[in-house]
Amino acid sequence: MEGYLEENGYGASNSRRLMCVIGGWSFLGIHIARMLLARGYSVRFAIPVTPEEAGSLMESEEALSGKLEICQADLLDYRSVFGNINGCSGVFHVPAPCDHLDGLQEYPTDSVDYEVQSALNVVEACAGAESVKRLVFTSSVSAIVCGRRIGKLGDGEIMDEKCWTNLEFCREKKLWSPLAKTLSEKAVWALSNDRDLNLVVVNPASVIGPQLSNPNSHTILNQLKGSKALQQNGMCAYVEVEEAALAHVAAFECENARGRYICLQRVFTEDEIKQVIWSSHMTSNYRPEGLLHPEKPLNVSNEKFLKLKRQYSGELA
Repeated sequence: MEGYLEENGYGASNSRRLMCVIGGWSFLGIHIARMLLARGYSVRFAIPVTPEEAGSLMESEEALSGKLEICQADLLDYRSVFGNINGCSGVFHVPAPCDHLDGLQEYPTDSVDYEVQSALNVVEACAGAESVKRLVFTSSVSAIVCGRRIGKLGDGEIMDEKCWTNLEFCREKKLWSPLAKTLSEKAVWALSNDRDLNLVVVNPASVIGPQLSNPNSHTILNQLKGSKALQQNGMCAYVEVEEAALAHVAAFECENARGRYICLQRVFTEDEIKQVIWSSHMTSNYRPEGLLHPEKPLNVSNEKFLKLKRQYSGELA
């Protein structure tokens, strides 16, 4: 494995390799960058950050030794994207979540177009840069589960990486975030296949910070309020940010990583959510729109990612 990684630009054994973390989601992007720095990589970080976030990034020993470069990128400008990516062995495109779009009465053309076009620019730039060995793209579990009601699945059928969100369902329910995530991921797959680009996609659930590693009722209720897309499918799931970052790094470093990886740590059933609502002194007849019956919890498998994680952990041992 180590010989392959060195030869092809993967792995931490060659600390001179340069990684690019680009996109619009600083929360997850910062954790990916920190993990890459800790693994011995140099990192070109092209995600907008606040002064506080920039300061926290620069605090690490690796950053102070010159292995971190904070840049700017206009994702709608191909030349800007290519300038950041060129010379890098690995690229992590981390688009920001767009849950705020859900429920808008009018189709948010500009926002959806931005999501798709920026992703295509990153793919095109990676394909045009001879240095790039693999692109790891952040999608969402909402590109997999939305509109796939349990009642329409066979008994015992499990939703996994082969499933795709129903676009018509998203349009009907005005779920523009999963619509944008699904359209952009499908566009990325189509273009990367056409350009013969090595692509791996991570589909995380709601990403929470380390301080919420033991989610309580407030965590669940905040997810219900802020994620209408998952509400509509009776799904409330989370993954800790460190686990999500690990999924991205493993997707780059593991030679045989392929396709999509659902990244989540727990799916709450409707019964659990209702118990939380009742325990929070809300009215017992409260029922978020679209939730399923408790005897039919959404069955989503993250086994593919767990297998990748076990392989990755074994290689690090």
